[in-house]
Amino acid sequence: MALDSVWAVQSAIPEKDSKMIETPSKVGEYTVLWRLGAGEFGEVKACQSSAEGGKSLALKTITKRNIPSTNIKKAMRTIQRINSEVRP
Repeated sequence: MALDSVWAVQSAIPEKDSKMIETPSKVGEYTVLWRLGAGEFGEVKACQSSAEGGKSLALKTITKRNIPSTNIKKAMRTIQRINSEVRP
């Protein structure tokens, strides 16, 4: 993946909605319940959707500081791995 294509996907990230509430226990329409586990780049937490009738889901959080910034090739591989885990 070329560096240009890495930065090109940044434009696909939606702008933050001013109505979205974000706290440690609430992210948008989701109420965060408890931590399910942790991985190399972040954590997975159980949550419930208020918009989908209380449907139980998993929320994966990714910590940017866990992405290496000193080696561009390693950073690009890391971003590719993270992108493979993201589902719209």
